[in-house]
Amino acid sequence: MLRAGLRVGEVVTLTRGDVMAAATETSPARLRVLGKGQKERVVYLSGDAWAVVARWLAELPTAPETPLCPNRRGQAMTVNGLQERLRHYAAQAGVTLRCHQLRHTFARQMVEHEMPVTSLSKMLGHDSLSTTQVYSTGADPALRETYQRAMQA
Repeated sequence: MLRAGLRVGEVVTLTRGDVMAAATETSPARLRVLGKGQKERVVYLSGDAWAVVARWLAELPTAPETPLCPNRRGQAMTVNGLQERLRHYAAQAGVTLRCHQLRHTFARQMVEHEMPVTSLSKMLGHDSLSTTQVYSTGADPALRETYQRAMQA
C-alpha cells in the first residue's frame, strides 16, 4: 500500500497473475490493479518494494490465481482482515496506523518529489484531479529543499 499508493481493497484482490513484470535495470516492476468501479490500472513498484514482493512470491504457489495476501487458509485476505493485521503490528510497534494513511503517505511523497498531479492522479486511480489534490494539501517541495539546505549548513 505504501510503495504503490494502493487502497486496502485493491491489495486484497491482488493475485500472482497481477504481477505483470519484474523489475529490471531499466524498468520498475508493474502490477495490474483492479480499482474502484472495476477500473483496471497499472502501478509501479519501487526497487525496495519489488525486492520484498519477489521474496514473497518465492514462498507462494505458482498458480496465477494465488492471492498475494492469503489468510491462514490460503484464501484471499479480507479488507477487515488486512486492516486488523496492520492495527496489530502497529500496536506492537507502539504506533497508531490505518491502511489509508499509507496511501496518503505515498501521494504526499510523490508530490514532495515533484510528481505532476496529473500523473499522480493516474497512479492513484482517481477520475478527478480535485480528489488527488486533497492528498497533496500542504506538500511543499521547495520548502523541504530549503530546510534540507539550511540543516546541512
